Amino acid sequence: MNFLAILIALGVEQWRTFAWRDAIARSFVRYARDVERKLNGGRAEQALLATVAAVVPPVLVALAVYYVARGIHPLLGLAWNVLVLYSVMGFRRFSHAASAMVAAWMWAVSSVLRA
Repeated sequence: MNFLAILIALGVEQWRTFAWRDAIARSFVRYARDVERKLNGGRAEQALLATVAAVVPPVLVALAVYYVARGIHPLLGLAWNVLVLYSVMGFRRFSHAASAMVAAWMWAVSSVLRA
């Protein structure tokens, strides 16, 4: 089913780009900046906390909605997977930021482990 969701999302991506995807991207960037502003004080532990606080809640919401949808009907679970995948496909333009986040994450984890 997951492979099928990927294929459908890629097909929709090639067929048509919907404007609401940009609104999702802007709201996530705003959310991530707010979390960073509030939690990241420049120390490795704070950077780790800010990263986890920014990523975990949206993932948990998506997971909860998936299980509820799948519990109602497996095709609803598939439709949710397609919607989520299609929504985040437009985030590839932020790949340079993702690379920086991965580098910061690795630095923060290594700093915490060294301490």
